[in-house]
Amino acid sequence: VFAVALTMIDGVVSGHVRGQDARAATSIMFQLISFSSFFSGIVTNGCSNLCALAKGERDYERSNRLFTLGLMSTIALGLLQTLLFLLIRDRYFAFYTATEAIESCAREYYNVFLYVPLLMGLAAFLDNIVSSDGDDMLGYAGYVGSFAVNVVLSILLSRTMGMGGLAL
Repeated sequence: VFAVALTMIDGVVSGHVRGQDARAATSIMFQLISFSSFFSGIVTNGCSNLCALAKGERDYERSNRLFTLGLMSTIALGLLQTLLFLLIRDRYFAFYTATEAIESCAREYYNVFLYVPLLMGLAAFLDNIVSSDGDDMLGYAGYVGSFAVNVVLSILLSRTMGMGGLAL
């Protein structure tokens, strides 16, 4: 849900700061962001739940092993997504019939987004671990804070760096 909200922010900011072509470009990117969030969610939700179960059983050694497995799996999945996105770039854009200006904006966004899945997955994993420990309010505070920071930075970076700044 958070990734969708951030994508919506990118769409609104791109439309107001960069124009209609930029807004259309963020719409093209929505599918990749959803794909990335889905696969990151599978690993992060599963591992955090298993860690919570192990802690509940007071099996802290197993919980630590599961945390390490989740962390390494999240990193590996982020790297694999980056590699996949590098390999499918031209095929992905060939699927859409966009104007040259829209495709240019989307490619600019894409070139920076390539490296986001790793960070997005790690953030989701750590948030799920914190929430599974019973600190839901801390997780929500982090989301609210990052949401606010994302709005401000999206405006500033899209003005200075273009669509690449928006993807950050």
